[in-house]
Amino acid sequence: MLRVFENITGEHHCLVVRRFSPFFDGESGVSLQALTRCLKDAGYTLRRHEEAYNTADREAFYGLCRKLKYQAVIFYGEPAHAVLVRVGGTVVDSAQLEEEAVEAYFGREKSLRIRFFGLVEPE
Repeated sequence: MLRVFENITGEHHCLVVRRFSPFFDGESGVSLQALTRCLKDAGYTLRRHEEAYNTADREAFYGLCRKLKYQAVIFYGEPAHAVLVRVGGTVVDSAQLEEEAVEAYFGREKSLRIRFFGLVEPE
């Protein structure tokens, strides 16, 4: 999650760790609420993207990701995992070094269970 935040804001890792430290509770991961609050403090709004929940199949989902006007944060799976989708449809995952096309990244998932799809917009 921290890498996702760093890629959105461009902030240095040390500042990001300090920003998120009140939310570290010994459990793995960072909550959507923590991300939303930290983004707001950094001058961004995370807004639920309703259209993403109406996509009927993977191709429609991939098309939506490729046409984004803003970056998006997607929480998916069980347990929930967060990734950043850049404008143009590339995925930034904190567990991977390289960005990857949305089709390649999500194509490996047997079941694509989106828990949250939010657009990151500057305030």
